[in-house]
Amino acid sequence: MKDQDYEIDDWFEVICNKTANGGEVLFLNINDTNLQILDFDFLKGTIKVNHPITYFNCRKKHHNGMSLNLTGTRFSYSAFDNSFYYSGCDNLVTIFGKETDKLLGGCLQPSCRINNKTSYVGSCLAFFPQGLNSFYINMSNRVDSSDYRKKKSCGFAPLISDDYDLEDSDISSRTHVPTQLHWGTPIYGECYLNDSSDTSCTSD
Repeated sequence: MKDQDYEIDDWFEVICNKTANGGEVLFLNINDTNLQILDFDFLKGTIKVNHPITYFNCRKKHHNGMSLNLTGTRFSYSAFDNSFYYSGCDNLVTIFGKETDKLLGGCLQPSCRINNKTSYVGSCLAFFPQGLNSFYINMSNRVDSSDYRKKKSCGFAPLISDDYDLEDSDISSRTHVPTQLHWGTPIYGECYLNDSSDTSCTSD
C-alpha cells in the first residue's frame, strides 16, 4: 500500500510480513528503512513505530546519534507524544535539530559516584519544534575518562513515546524503542462542517 500522492518517489510503503506462527506484522517503510508499526491513532494523526535507539555507546557497535531523516515525507516526529530519555551517568547530553547549531535541549546526568551507581534513567528537557524531521543527540564525558566507574557506564539516548513504561533494567538491552510519528501538518483552531462535503478550519 503506497501513498498515491507520492507514488512516483516511492518514499512511503506499508509492508505486511508473515510470521512463523501464521500471524502478520506490519512495517512502515520510509526511504528504504523498515519500522515495525505498533499502533495508529487516526484522530490524533499519529503512528507509533519501533524506532532505532538514536545514541548508544556501551556495545561493540556505536551509534553516532543521528535520527532517521524524514525530510521530504509527510511524517515528522510528534512534538506532543514523545520525550528524550537517557541512561548512563557522568555525561552531558545535548540534543540538536537537523543543523547542529540549533540546540533543542539537554541535561546533565547524575554522578557515577552517587551510591556507586553506573547507570541512571531520566528525561531531558527539550523544545520540540512542530514538524521536526530529524535530530542529533550527543553525549560527552564530564569527568576524567580514566575514572574506573566511567568504564562501567553505558550511555543511551533515545526519543521514546510518552506512553512507554520505561524500566532501568530494560533500556540497556534494547535496540529499538516505541516512538510516535506525526502524519501531515497539524492545524489548531475551530473547524466547521459545511453543507457540502468540504470542511473549513481557521487556525489560531
